[in-house]
Amino acid sequence: MSLNELGEKATQLGAEKIVIIERWKSGFARIRLLKVNGRIIQVPPCVYIRSIKARREFDTPRKPNRLLFIDNTDGENPEAEILIEGLSDFFGLPVMTAEKALPEYHAAARLAVDGSHAIRLSFHALPENVEIGPRVTVSHVEWEI
Repeated sequence: MSLNELGEKATQLGAEKIVIIERWKSGFARIRLLKVNGRIIQVPPCVYIRSIKARREFDTPRKPNRLLFIDNTDGENPEAEILIEGLSDFFGLPVMTAEKALPEYHAAARLAVDGSHAIRLSFHALPENVEIGPRVTVSHVEWEI
């Protein structure tokens, strides 16, 4: 499907935002964020993916988690902080600590830096604090689009 066809379909459905997860021959490659306002506009950040662990690979029961926030308690990394702000702005999600989110929110998106200094985005069910997936390891982030 072309971007024009995608824009038409989004307009028919009343969607204002589109997330495209592209997959290349070597596997998942990038996440593109688009806004629909008469035409499609790509907005930063563009997230390039190193690896993904899908939800089905986690041994946790699947239950709908409709109330999501971005947890900012996993340390202070400037690149991760900027990515948190970008994702929060695009998706309209609040940024807070898990303690402040309970009991209203049922799931958290967490950005942390792993041992190889890569940013890892993971999703956790609350209040159990169990990782429910998916887990995305970021290769790099492109801000100039």
